[in-house]
Amino acid sequence: MWNDITHNANVKPFLLTFLIFFAFLRPLLNSLTILARLKRMGFKSSFLQNVLYDFTMVFLWTITPANLVADPYSLFWIKSHGVSNSKSFVLVCSNGMICQTAQVMITIPSFIVVSMQYHAFVAAGTEAISVFWLMVIGLCIDTLSIVFFCVISFSKNLSYLLSLMFNKIKKFFHLKYHTNEQVKERYLNQKQVSREAVKLLKDWKCTTLVFVIQIIVEFITYSFMFACIQWIVPVGEKLSFIGIFNCANVAVTANKMIPLPGSQVSLEWTLKTTLNVCGKLPKDIIDLTNVVNNSILINRFFTSYLPSLVGIASFIWLTVIQVKHFSKPVKDSKRIK
Repeated sequence: MWNDITHNANVKPFLLTFLIFFAFLRPLLNSLTILARLKRMGFKSSFLQNVLYDFTMVFLWTITPANLVADPYSLFWIKSHGVSNSKSFVLVCSNGMICQTAQVMITIPSFIVVSMQYHAFVAAGTEAISVFWLMVIGLCIDTLSIVFFCVISFSKNLSYLLSLMFNKIKKFFHLKYHTNEQVKERYLNQKQVSREAVKLLKDWKCTTLVFVIQIIVEFITYSFMFACIQWIVPVGEKLSFIGIFNCANVAVTANKMIPLPGSQVSLEWTLKTTLNVCGKLPKDIIDLTNVVNNSILINRFFTSYLPSLVGIASFIWLTVIQVKHFSKPVKDSKRIK
C-alpha cells in the first residue's frame, strides 16, 4: 500500500504540492478567526502564537472525540490574553456557532443532491440505507448544534451554571476565582454573557470575516478528499469533482454519529458506501475499497498527523505560557490602550 502511495509522489508532483500547502493553510486560516476577534475586542495577540494555537487544536481534535478537550483548552488559551471569563466564553461560543452555521450551509447543497438519488441507496441494500439515514441524523445534529450555541450564548441561567462549574475548577487548582455571589451578580442580574454575545455578533465586519474563513475551510476540507482520491487512482483517470465533493461532505456528516477519535474505520464505511452509490467512479477499473482506504490514509496524514507533529510542540510551548499567565495576576497593561 505504501509503495503505491509513495510512487505517486514522482508522477503527481502537483497534487503533492497541493496536499502539503492546504494541510498547513487550514490551521493558518483558523488561527485568523481567533486573532481577528481578540484584536477587535482590544487585546494583544501574537499571530505566531495564534498559529501555534490552531496547530495545537488539530492535535487535540485528532486524539480526543467530540471536542471534549479542545473547547476547554480554547477557553484557557483565550483567557491567557487577559480576557475575562464571560468574554472568553462568548468568543468560543460565537465562533463555534458561526463555524457550525458555515458547515451546515455548505452541507445542505450536497445533502440535497445526494438525497435526489435515494432510490440508488435503496437499490444498493440495507447498508447503504443505514448510511443515508445516518447522514440525515448527522445533518440534524449539526443544525441542533447551532441552536445549542445560541442557547448557551444568550441564556443567562445556563451561563450562570457553567460559570459556577468553571469557578469550582479554578478553586480546585488554587487559581483566582469569584465568589458565588459575584457570579450571580454578573451572570443573572447583569446578564453579562448575553450582552457580550449580542455585542460580539453585531460586530458585522468581524462576524462576516469569521464566517467567510469558515466557509473556505469547509470547502478545502471536502476538496481535500477529491485530491486524495485523485492521488490514488491511475494517472490520466478523470474523476467527478462535484460527485466526490458531495460524497465526502455527506460521509463526514454521517460519520458524526460515531464520535471516536479520528473515526478512520467508520469514515471508510460511510465514504465507501456513498462513493459506491453516487460518486461516479469508474468501477470497472478502480478497486473502490483500496481507493477509499488509501485516500483516507493520505487525508489523515496531511490533515491530522502532519499538523499534529507541529501541534505537539505547540501544545507544550503554549501550556507553559498559560501556566505562567495563571500563576500571576492579570495586569491592565495586557489591553491595548
